[in-house]
Order: sequence, then C-alpha cells, then structure tokens
Amino acid sequence: MKTGQHIVLLPGLDGSGLFFEAFRKLLPSSVTTQVISYPRDECLTYSETVDYIYEQLPRDKDYVLLAESFSGPAAIVLADLTPFKLKGLILVSTFCFSPLSPFKTLLATKLLFLLNFSSPSRFINWLLCNDIDFDLANRVARVVDALPARTVKQRILSALQVDLRGALDDMEVPVLVLSAGEDRLLEASTAFTIKKYYESATIIEVEGPHFLMQCNPEGCLTAIEPFLKRSQSVLSDV
Repeated sequence: MKTGQHIVLLPGLDGSGLFFEAFRKLLPSSVTTQVISYPRDECLTYSETVDYIYEQLPRDKDYVLLAESFSGPAAIVLADLTPFKLKGLILVSTFCFSPLSPFKTLLATKLLFLLNFSSPSRFINWLLCNDIDFDLANRVARVVDALPARTVKQRILSALQVDLRGALDDMEVPVLVLSAGEDRLLEASTAFTIKKYYESATIIEVEGPHFLMQCNPEGCLTAIEPFLKRSQSVLSDV
C-alpha cells in the first residue's frame, strides 16, 4: 500500500467534525485523515465556507474530499474549482440544491428567524438516526445547542437557498454519491438529481439513516473502498 493516502472530511450542520470518529477508527493506519471544522461564532455563507475550506486543503499531497450533509454544496464548488491535488469527491447524504420543495423552502426561510432554535434529542434521533442511536442524537444535540443560534440559522438558511446544479456540469474529478437507504430528511431522488447533472457520478445506496457515516460506518467504508482505489487512495488491506 502506498503511504500518504489522505482523506479530507467535511462535517454536517454541527460543523464540529466530532462525529467522524466511528468511520476514522475503521481506516488502516496508513490512511491519514484531516477533519476541517467550521468556526463556531461566524455566520458563514456557503461562499465564505468554501473560502474557509480552500485555505486548509492540502497543497503537497493527493487527497479525496468527503463531505456529508450540509457540507455537500461547499464540496461541489471546491471540486468544480479542481483545487490542488484533489483526486475524487465523495458526497454522503447530501444535496446540490435545496432539499425542500419551493413552497416549503419559502415557508421555512420565513419561519427560521422567528424561532428560538433548539435541538431536542428525541427529534434528532427520530429524524436523523431513525430511532436507533439516542446516545449519538444526544451528543449531536449538545454540540448544536452550544452553537450561537445565529450560526445555526445561517447554516440552515444557506442549505435552503443553495442551487449548484449548474456547477456539476464542469466538474472533472470522479464523484461518488452515498445515498442513505432509510433517510428521513432527504428524498431518494436527491442523489439522482446530482447524477442527472453529472452523469459520470456513481450512486451507491447504503443501508441506514441520514446519519449514515455515524450509524453504519462499516457499510460506508465498504462502498467507498473501490472508489478510493480508483482515485489512487488505495485501501487494499482494509
């Protein structure tokens, strides 16, 4: 196996990067990972998030970019820019435009800033974990609730307003999309919309809820391994 294999991980809405640990523990020691966490106290738009990530990407080694949920749109923009030594893009339980219908997007946008945001653990467990991991849901709730409300609202607003379908046309890097088979947040068609605008993308459905990498890290690694090999981030002894 080659040395210097590297995966850059971009987190979901919580922005902490704390919830990749189950997946990272499955990787062999020869594979290095870099988690890019987002600033807690800054209300970054997707454009500003892209700039923030861009400055932290490797310049001296090949890497694969893996983005889950909220980070998907930022990763798509970065892949469109084909920065530095990017060899592949993996999108997990994510989207390239607002995951809600136009009417629901408009309604949610208007209601968002009227709410005092909180993250009930039971609701997170139902929506994102499909009632199978209350401990995970509770940890996520604590992280999100520790964020300034304005930060959380800005991230949600960015997700509701994003539309990057056109950006997919010009991408040159290989793309793998992991779709959660039992996702209660995103429709199954969300992944196929990405493929519609980027025909060479590979879609693999992995059993599990929206928190796919957290609730089924083994299934994710099984799906990702061949892609990493093709992207010259070989995991031949996993």
